[in-house]
Amino acid sequence: MPSENLRSKSKKDYVSYEQWIKDGFIRLTPGNVIDYAYIQRDILEICRKLSVEAVAFDRWNAASIVTNLGDEGLNMLSFGQGFGSMSAPSKELYTKIMKGELEHFNNPVMRWMATNAVIKTDPAGNIKLDKEKSRDKIDGLIALIMAYGIRKNIQTPINPYENRGIRVL
Repeated sequence: MPSENLRSKSKKDYVSYEQWIKDGFIRLTPGNVIDYAYIQRDILEICRKLSVEAVAFDRWNAASIVTNLGDEGLNMLSFGQGFGSMSAPSKELYTKIMKGELEHFNNPVMRWMATNAVIKTDPAGNIKLDKEKSRDKIDGLIALIMAYGIRKNIQTPINPYENRGIRVL
């Protein structure tokens, strides 16, 4: 969110963005328009800090930033927003939520986004999240579903010695 729009956006959305910023849950870009170069630097910083193996992206309006992030060495994986791509990871996430296995550390932004989302089903029983009639955001939940969706495409070498402890022969 552009920093100069913070107050008006908070009033319009009835959301305490200021508190979320203070608590480190969201970040602002400088100015009154979205600064994609700033966002790109933020993504690179976060990915390097957390050793991110791949980044899923929605193809819509993403060509420039995806190319730039790829040129910086990030593994960029396209992820469609239709039922075909979203259904399996959405069902997996839904199962984890229903079993109480998803920890979001009381993240108020994720909680707010969850209240804005509805599950949409197609005639074949596939599901995906939708904002339906809400004007508010669900992007964080969509990003989480996309992360679930791409993790099977990431080839991470497994170290058999990492978690098994000491063994005596």
